[in-house]
Amino acid sequence: MDWVLIAQPRISSGIGTVIVNSEWMGTFTHDSDMCNKLHMAGVPVWYVRTMAYIPANMKVHKPVLITHSDDIVISMYAEGNRIRPYDIIYRGQGGHQRQLHVRHLYGGTTFRNPDVTVPSSASSSSFSTPNSSALTPSSQTSAAGRAPQQSLKKHRRQPYAREARPTQPSQSGESRDKWKDPESPYLPPSLLHWDDALKTCNKDPSRVHMPYAIDWGYRFPEPALLLGPKLPERLQGYIATWLACHLLWIGRVDHDLPCNYPSPQLWRDFLGSGLTTQSQGAAPKGKDPEKKGPTAAEKCKAVMRDLFGSVEFRGEQVLVASLANPPRRLTQRITWELFELGFRYELRDLNRSLAGKHWADDLIGREQLLHSIFPGKAGLVMWSEQFPEDNYGMWNNTLIGVLPYLEKFRELICAWDGAPPLLVALLTPDSFTDTKCWEVMHTATVFYVQTFFRHFGRPPIVPHSIPL
Repeated sequence: MDWVLIAQPRISSGIGTVIVNSEWMGTFTHDSDMCNKLHMAGVPVWYVRTMAYIPANMKVHKPVLITHSDDIVISMYAEGNRIRPYDIIYRGQGGHQRQLHVRHLYGGTTFRNPDVTVPSSASSSSFSTPNSSALTPSSQTSAAGRAPQQSLKKHRRQPYAREARPTQPSQSGESRDKWKDPESPYLPPSLLHWDDALKTCNKDPSRVHMPYAIDWGYRFPEPALLLGPKLPERLQGYIATWLACHLLWIGRVDHDLPCNYPSPQLWRDFLGSGLTTQSQGAAPKGKDPEKKGPTAAEKCKAVMRDLFGSVEFRGEQVLVASLANPPRRLTQRITWELFELGFRYELRDLNRSLAGKHWADDLIGREQLLHSIFPGKAGLVMWSEQFPEDNYGMWNNTLIGVLPYLEKFRELICAWDGAPPLLVALLTPDSFTDTKCWEVMHTATVFYVQTFFRHFGRPPIVPHSIPL
């Protein structure tokens, strides 16, 4: 009624007041004319625009970053082959623990208070955290729908454990060189500048800063680790488990940083947690091996089908059954997103550490500078936008398309200690040629990779070409 009797007549007549009624809820708009009208009518209003598009004659009371609450459920859950919305099972104070509490794929205990510790002797449907280094069969069903840090929080690393070695044992027992991509049809094409930067990096362990000031764990699973399993049923399990939890984990990394990021082994344990011990091994001892029954692969497929049915990627429903032999284009898109997410959030954490004074002096400005390196309106988060159909941002095929994003990247990292002189100079359209673009790109990627190694003791996750 206040809107009808007070605000609307003021807007229609053009006679308003600059006294804003703080008791009104207010509104959001991206129209500058409507913003002025609402403000003059006394309505609290938030003008949603980047700083570059705000009219010069508009007086901004206070710039703010757009965020979302951690306790809002923004996805659906799968029950068998059916997708259902969450039931309203709790009303009261929100929080991250309660959100995790209702995301399980089975019922029976969701009415319990998630803050109460459940005894370890509880049944398989309890919400206790696994105590062993590997998930037990009774806890695997619940773990598949949770974020890795929540499921595996009992795993703790030594504070200054090192991972500076260029090779790391893979799941199959072979050593893998993490400084280059393994041969796989499921990985997107690499980018020339980043390939060269990884090859030329000085990998001497003595150059690593110790003790670690930044958590060296992996913000997201390594794309090569996601594709590590050789058996089709285990590959299916890894991809399905990641897709089932990736929205929750992205939100966690973006808004509610975990105490410790998972190591590669923890990611491997988590991604394989949807598979029961029985589905992975041969026939149990004491039974006739010639007796007919489901094979290990068939058991594994049944487990995955019962757990998920279907999972979602970029708004598209993906049948878990199709992931035993995953489509090449879909898998390349999944791994491309992992490369991009890993790069963005590692860049964020490294920059916050190396340019801490800039962040302390101008938090909003540094956040906007970081976000402006990447196209789109979602900041560092990507799953809320459509999948790009062509290389964009710093990897655009035209100079005019590359310039604004490369300039922001240069501006961000030139504040780090030891920045090359070439990165200090401002990039302008007049002097931005193909040669200049190549020189700055080459210098920036080499500087980033070497700086990252000094502070993390491992190779960074770097961007890749969009799979077309």
